[in-house]
Amino acid sequence: RLRLRLRLRLRPRVGTRPGCRPSSPPGFGRLCVRIPQPQTRSNRRKAVPPHLFSIKREIMRVLTVCAAFAAGASAFRTVPSMSTGMDRRQALLSLGAPVAAGAAVAVAGVAPAFAEDFSMEDVPISTSRLGGVLEQYSDLQRGFKMMTPYSWNKFENGEGYDVRWVDLVNNKENVLLRSSPVKSDSTLEAIGSPDKVGAKLAASRDAKLLKAAARKSDGVIFYDFELQSDATHELTTLAIARSKLWSLTAVTVPKNWSKRSQAYEAIVKSFLPKY
Repeated sequence: RLRLRLRLRLRPRVGTRPGCRPSSPPGFGRLCVRIPQPQTRSNRRKAVPPHLFSIKREIMRVLTVCAAFAAGASAFRTVPSMSTGMDRRQALLSLGAPVAAGAAVAVAGVAPAFAEDFSMEDVPISTSRLGGVLEQYSDLQRGFKMMTPYSWNKFENGEGYDVRWVDLVNNKENVLLRSSPVKSDSTLEAIGSPDKVGAKLAASRDAKLLKAAARKSDGVIFYDFELQSDATHELTTLAIARSKLWSLTAVTVPKNWSKRSQAYEAIVKSFLPKY
């Protein structure tokens, strides 16, 4: 009786699972015993080396960037980082959408043996806080200082940027700083004039180039660009210092440009990558 009760308690619900066979005589409960299936070519689970997962993620990131370039995405596109000791063309390509597409084409059309002649004025580094709208920010580890929007969210070491500040209310308004290592003898003048680089940049972005200028601030040469498209209005500045190519971009939507332009101008002209 005890054996009968135990078997009845172990009796499963009606029906059996695939790969099981009864282990007790008919009339008493049935115990489902899993029968191991032989490995075949179709059901064999292959072990994947761990390093292939990181390679797959890298490939997916590259494919995502390529898709964003083709679709004409916004100014927040990123690209994989480049190795040290790369030339000017590679360094510009590593900066992503705001500078790569146009500037890289400009590099291809300029002989590296000489630099084009263009006007350049000395502009002091801006230190204005605009009545509390901006605040001083210094990064001793990376070696730069600048004015940043007060109370904006700050993110560091993200995908394709060193530091990023985002508005609390509208995340389409942000300030993005990128840097890539270059050779110590690299210069912006060898790339071409600001007008040529800006024109190629605007054409690749489907945007209108409103301003392109060169300036020298505290011994560092900057290229400043103002671009406007249907979705964005932005200021971008390029500089080479400390064996790095720096790109600082301040972006907003066109309808908010009138209230952001003064602060963005102060931010761009406060950036100093030699601190």
